[in-house]
Amino acid sequence: MVATPAVIKSSGIHPNSIIDLKPAQRWTIVSDETGSVFDNDAFDSKKGAGYYVFVLIPDYANLPMLQRGWHAVSQSLKSLVSAGEDLTKSGCGIIGIPVKGLHPTNRQLWFACIETLLDIVLRILPVDGKTEIVLNVEQRGAADSRNVGLLEKTADDVMYHLSLVNPEKAKDICLSAAFISKTGCLFNGYADLVAFSRGCGKDTRQVLGKFGWEGPCLISDSPDVVHAFRRCLDLVHQGVLPVADWNILVQSRDAQAAGSLIGALLRTFGEEARKDVARWKLYLDYVMAHLDSKAIRMSVLGPQIAWLKEYEPDAAQLPPRLRLLWLTAQLAESNHLGGTKFGSELYEREFIDLCERLKDEDAPLTCFAALHLAVEKTDSYEFDVARSILKPWERERIAVPGLRYHAQVLSSLGQHAAFLGDNTKALEYFRKAMDEFKHLSADWQRDFDHTCAYAVIAAMDAGNSEMNDLMATYLYGGTYSIETMVDMAQQLSAVGEDEPDTKYAHAILLRYIATLPPDNPVRDAYVSNSAKWQWSEDGHPWELIAFYRALLLPQDGPARCDWLRKGYNLCANGGPTLRAIAAVLLGALLYDGAASRDEYVAKVEEAISLLPNLGKARASALLAHADKPLSPLDLAKIVLPFNFR
Repeated sequence: MVATPAVIKSSGIHPNSIIDLKPAQRWTIVSDETGSVFDNDAFDSKKGAGYYVFVLIPDYANLPMLQRGWHAVSQSLKSLVSAGEDLTKSGCGIIGIPVKGLHPTNRQLWFACIETLLDIVLRILPVDGKTEIVLNVEQRGAADSRNVGLLEKTADDVMYHLSLVNPEKAKDICLSAAFISKTGCLFNGYADLVAFSRGCGKDTRQVLGKFGWEGPCLISDSPDVVHAFRRCLDLVHQGVLPVADWNILVQSRDAQAAGSLIGALLRTFGEEARKDVARWKLYLDYVMAHLDSKAIRMSVLGPQIAWLKEYEPDAAQLPPRLRLLWLTAQLAESNHLGGTKFGSELYEREFIDLCERLKDEDAPLTCFAALHLAVEKTDSYEFDVARSILKPWERERIAVPGLRYHAQVLSSLGQHAAFLGDNTKALEYFRKAMDEFKHLSADWQRDFDHTCAYAVIAAMDAGNSEMNDLMATYLYGGTYSIETMVDMAQQLSAVGEDEPDTKYAHAILLRYIATLPPDNPVRDAYVSNSAKWQWSEDGHPWELIAFYRALLLPQDGPARCDWLRKGYNLCANGGPTLRAIAAVLLGALLYDGAASRDEYVAKVEEAISLLPNLGKARASALLAHADKPLSPLDLAKIVLPFNFR
């Protein structure tokens, strides 16, 4: 989910979203871009890909003029924030689009960005009678007053498109477009500010992020999303959203942003579907086909089912199988956030009843649901209960749940054995699961890798001789060698938020490195590369990466405390399981003299209250640590079993 920024209005719409603007007799549009790559290279580029921004200023706006030549890159942070606050409360609109949101073509896409934005704006902008729109485009390279004909043609093309889809609106609009210099308009700095908010450094971007433009105003990078959005704007007055486009939009990141353009479009079509059972059933049938394919993708099904549930007509009801999937989606989201609330809600009884009712009708689905319920019980430290949920599925013939889900059951049972301290049994389960995954005809590598990661941890805790071979299989799919492990340590030490798929491997390698002596070459390779260590707030297990990094550093150095505090802050307000991890990290800070006893005890009591199944031994160890601190690693081993650390 995308966090709701503080500036979102009570209506749920961002004050700069163009969907909530009031009509004006005259609009001035100022524009700017960030990034330097506006050709096909942008589609393969991680950095420098272009992004184009419009700021729409109605004649009634309360927007202060900026100094001539105001440029965001040369302003202080205080000045940037002040201008952002003025823009947010001005009554102006903001919209932006990435060059990656367009289709590749053998030409510069800078004009294409302008054309796409103008096309969207003209179709959404409210018009009440004759309306003048003046587009000011800041010149760029050869795109200046000498080539104004290209800009005028772009504007003419957009007006022609509007006349085809909404001829009455087109008749009321008088559109003109001109190139201007950076000093040609005293409002142009606001477009520069919005563009800068996407292209500036991380620290500044976090500060400007409080204005919440990303999502509600600035559209994501996906070409499919952009083009589905534009197509659906043509159909909004008909109330019909093509199922294929609905599928693209409903699972897009922007759909989850408060007050977003795409979210508003989905609400508009949703309200129409609520009034028409037959129309709503078109989307239901599409989702049921996804379910019947047996290739369930919860990341897709979750938002699909949530939309169906939100706009469910009074005369309709989710079929039992889809209802179970909807409940499973709620559970999956809670599990992802480290939550354990599902089991205390009335939903759990319905969840279990549906599983029992549907087992003969759809065994794979009920097994899939049981796997998620077991995760919820695991997160709440109910390891025996989690095991009991899945044990019956272990005894079923593989064909009943299907090979993939049967292998996932074995993998989960291995985890439960490891959580309960039986690493030998855990490894047996993991080996069986990995073997079954390899017998799948396709798409087996991800599940295999996850289970191999668990096997590495269990072997590490058991001191099993297989650990090195398992580690090599997991990290790089080869034969174990010190040289390759050194290379992996150097590579992972420099990885940050740009490569989120590596974070679990990174955490597991660090868990291993923290147990090695200082003169070990793998440990030395990682520590000696500390100048390149990066940080990411991309959730679990980055708090554990921070924890193990701290343990590699001198206890009396400030860097150790900095890493512990980073990890603590990342998980301190998460779900119950993350709060237990936070208590251990704060215990490490207490051990180093960098946290107060009162702060630590309060966090421990919070974790214990949220995790009633934490157990007496773990709770006692946490409380005793306040006066007789254990080493951070010893405390972690007691409180955080298996892959919780």
